[in-house]
Amino acid sequence: MSIVTHLCLAYFSSGFLKMNATFWLNGEATYYALSMERFAGTPFNKYIIEHKWIDFLTNFGTIILELSFPTLIWIKKARKRLVITGVIFHLCIYIFMMIYSFEIVFF
Repeated sequence: MSIVTHLCLAYFSSGFLKMNATFWLNGEATYYALSMERFAGTPFNKYIIEHKWIDFLTNFGTIILELSFPTLIWIKKARKRLVITGVIFHLCIYIFMMIYSFEIVFF
């Protein structure tokens, strides 16, 4: 119970802070992160940053996931989908952004 509560706090505070960041609200945060050489995990990153709609979806999808997690995790019908979405979310960060140590901690 305490682990889930901690995750709820972490996700909600992260989503809340992203709602107040200009890059996230403009839908540019993923673009800037994936265009940096440090986070170029795959050659597919160049394709992602060329298409604004993908960047838009990844930015606002992240914010929606992080803000809705604290509520949806307590609903049994939504829990399985939410956990699967979260695993996919973290796998994408692991693969596309090469933030390996961060993602291993969350698994």
